[in-house]
Amino acid sequence: MDDIFSVISDSTRRNILDTLHRAGTKELSVSELVETLGISQPTVSKHLKILRDSELVDVRLDGQHRFYSLNAKALKPVEKWLSTINPQKPKTQDAPKPSAKSKTPKAAPTEPSLGETASIIADALGRAWATTNHVTKTVIDTTKEGVELAVNQTQETAKKFGVRVQKSASHAKCWVEEQVDRVEDWAEDKAKKYFD
Repeated sequence: MDDIFSVISDSTRRNILDTLHRAGTKELSVSELVETLGISQPTVSKHLKILRDSELVDVRLDGQHRFYSLNAKALKPVEKWLSTINPQKPKTQDAPKPSAKSKTPKAAPTEPSLGETASIIADALGRAWATTNHVTKTVIDTTKEGVELAVNQTQETAKKFGVRVQKSASHAKCWVEEQVDRVEDWAEDKAKKYFD
């Protein structure tokens, strides 16, 4: 299961969760989500798979159709984390209500509440984490593909000239894999430093 913060860092997935939340107990089909959100069916399906894999949505099969609903229980870790940042103060019910005749001066615009600030920070952190994770994976995958291509081309060229380069190719491949491991370790250390 993916990290829940990474999953909800994507605005499309948050919009899907929000739409399912607003639907209440009604289950929505993929086509209803496509119509409501105004995005393509493949995009909705891709994000629903991620949400399903993370257990943030429940799915019910009815023939060839799938109907989705929000699994609010899966959001408890986010709610718990946010409550540590913004503990709710109990509301007092004994406070006097201002009379209609009393003139109260209008308050100056206020700073965002702690909850709003936490939400903004969580959104920014989630986006930063998702972007970093995507870029790191892309660099690693591209490097691996490049090495595979270089090794294959070197071996093909060597075969044409009757030269054996198996050992050199495997050494190059090992060196690149070591560099990829170093990048993965570096990224993991940075992630722990900033996100743990």
